[in-house]
Amino acid sequence: MGEDGISDKLEIPEIEDGAWVAPGVIAAGVPAKVRRELTDADRARLERAWKTYAGLRDLHKPQ
Repeated sequence: MGEDGISDKLEIPEIEDGAWVAPGVIAAGVPAKVRRELTDADRARLERAWKTYAGLRDLHKPQ
């Protein structure tokens, strides 16, 4: 294992300025690195999060 708990054999590319991150992956850090692919649980959590955020926006929208 490497210092960050990721296998030394796993190559993690750094993301250059202006680069696009492929859909379906998580990129994090400075500089950003692709960490892993999204799981079904990640996708479900993101779906709930945007719906909750949109509901709160509508709740607090000026009338």
